[in-house]
Amino acid sequence: MPSRCTLLRLGLTTYQRAWQIQERIATQVRDGAAPTLVLCEHPPTYTLGSRGNTDHLLLSNEAYAARGAEVVRTN
Repeated sequence: MPSRCTLLRLGLTTYQRAWQIQERIATQVRDGAAPTLVLCEHPPTYTLGSRGNTDHLLLSNEAYAARGAEVVRTN
């Protein structure tokens, strides 16, 4: 196993963008690229996994957005 890795500093970014970048990096690492450590920060985010649905939320997407948060579906 390699003892070095690539460091990627995304800074403040949306959850969605960070997730897409991490998915791309994971594919690259599986294909032999060097491991990568991703450092990022994202605004408040609620995720709904594969079994989640909007009935599990206490508020509407609009109400979360008004509070500066977003709701994102994940796998």
